[in-house]
Amino acid sequence: MYWMLPVLNAPKRNQNKTLNQEQIDKLFREIELLGEEIIAHRKKDDFRSFLRAVHTLADWAVQPADQDDPNGYLEVDAYAPVQRRIVERSLNRLKNCINQTSDNNFELSDLVDTTQGDLARLVSLKIKSSN
Repeated sequence: MYWMLPVLNAPKRNQNKTLNQEQIDKLFREIELLGEEIIAHRKKDDFRSFLRAVHTLADWAVQPADQDDPNGYLEVDAYAPVQRRIVERSLNRLKNCINQTSDNNFELSDLVDTTQGDLARLVSLKIKSSN
């Protein structure tokens, strides 16, 4: 899947395979801090870390459809409200980051180009999940 990128220190799922509120809040705080670093220092490595964090949240937002098939995922319609919020907030953070860092002094076109498909999919998920 497009969001299945390797991420270090990814949180462990709890017994019912969802993130608890503390884990969700921690991930959002990390994304906010990364976003601030990107804006302040215009570092491509920070942008890549930010993308990994967003992809981690997108990964967590999609539950495994079957215990026996860890690569199977539920349809968008099966998202719980908190899972939709994870995807939507991640999408907004990513869009804001790209908007704020895509200037003449800090060229991100190569990184943005590689994420166009991901953004389109996340936008599609956002639209479908809000219906």
